[in-house]
Amino acid sequence: MKVGDLVRFWLTSANTSKGIGKAGIVTAVSDDRCSDNFILASIKVRWTDHSDSEREWYRKDELVKL
Repeated sequence: MKVGDLVRFWLTSANTSKGIGKAGIVTAVSDDRCSDNFILASIKVRWTDHSDSEREWYRKDELVKL
């Protein structure tokens, strides 16, 4: 993903696989937030229904490009 892409949060569980919430736009992608030992959330998203209490950084597997 790259800055400017429209995305939706993607929920995958044993019983469901669906996009939830409103659309958001990728505002930053940071390789500095990655490590060889584990994957950190490296994609920053601004949601259309964002509040101050919500997360800003997500892993690639948590998002689907629209």
